[in-house]
Amino acid sequence: MEYLILEEKYKNLLNKSNYEKTVLKKETEALQKKIENLESAYIEKESKINEITEEKEKLKDELFEMKKENKDLKEHISKLNERIVVKKNNQ
Repeated sequence: MEYLILEEKYKNLLNKSNYEKTVLKKETEALQKKIENLESAYIEKESKINEITEEKEKLKDELFEMKKENKDLKEHISKLNERIVVKKNNQ
């Protein structure tokens, strides 16, 4: 009789253990899926950040060129104004 009780307890523990293993396996799979999704989202965000950084650098370069061109134009205007003043004074 005692043997049957112990055997029943063992079966119950085994069933409980198998159930817990199944639950843990499902939870592990769900967590692995979340990790994959987070890694994918991270890679996507990192790519977007790289695109934005490249665009920022491109815009900085363009701004530098525009400032340089603006300076050159100001110098050219200044020289033209000097020539106008000289011509007026010579007349």
